[in-house]
Amino acid sequence: METIVGEIIEELLKTNVDLDEDLFSIGMDSLLVLHLIVTLEEKFNIDIPDEELNVDSLKTVKSICNLVSKHEYSNS
Repeated sequence: METIVGEIIEELLKTNVDLDEDLFSIGMDSLLVLHLIVTLEEKFNIDIPDEELNVDSLKTVKSICNLVSKHEYSNS
């Protein structure tokens, strides 16, 4: 999952990212977050509640993977 999420983020940011890199410090903004969430929900067939979308849950590739995993398994 980290590879897939990382590739999606790299495509959005047009740069390479590390798993623990602060995405907001390298160009992630609110518009890109919206695009990212829609892409993740479609790719993984999940729904992420708005109340779970915050800076901490979207800060790194790892934190985003944790968020996706939580909802991927709850939809099984």
